[in-house]
Amino acid sequence: MTNLTMRDIKEHPVPRGSFVLWWLGQSSYLMKSPEGKVLALDPYLSNSCKAIGEQVGLDMDRQIPPPMSPEDLLGIDFYVLTHSHQDHLDPDTLGPYRGAGGHGPYLAPAETVEKLESLGVPKERITMTWPNKEVVVGDLTIRATFAIPFSGDDLTHVGY
Repeated sequence: MTNLTMRDIKEHPVPRGSFVLWWLGQSSYLMKSPEGKVLALDPYLSNSCKAIGEQVGLDMDRQIPPPMSPEDLLGIDFYVLTHSHQDHLDPDTLGPYRGAGGHGPYLAPAETVEKLESLGVPKERITMTWPNKEVVVGDLTIRATFAIPFSGDDLTHVGY
């Protein structure tokens, strides 16, 4: 694991009219705006999919170590989730902070909202999204777009 910290992110300057992205591995990113808002996009900082892969005979071992620990995510202004697959909505990454006073708020499509609630995330910290819905977080406007999943049978995936 490298030593990316929330302090590094909070102190990193962002020029007006742009944003900064940090890749966390997999399909997981942190994004910072010029005003300093930090979003977590599909945060996956564990290796929890490895066990799922072993059950079905696939190598789903994480190929790149996470650059930070789940505990380092405290201080995120908003969690933006595309769908409920474990490598996009990871219970091990959300960990003990998903309850009252922890991570969030969250922006997520319907099926993902249900999964967050089943994990103990309070409803008042979740905003449901759908294609073309916009949510403003400080100087950022987040707009959901329709995304077709590879299986084609779950139409609640979104992009942003």
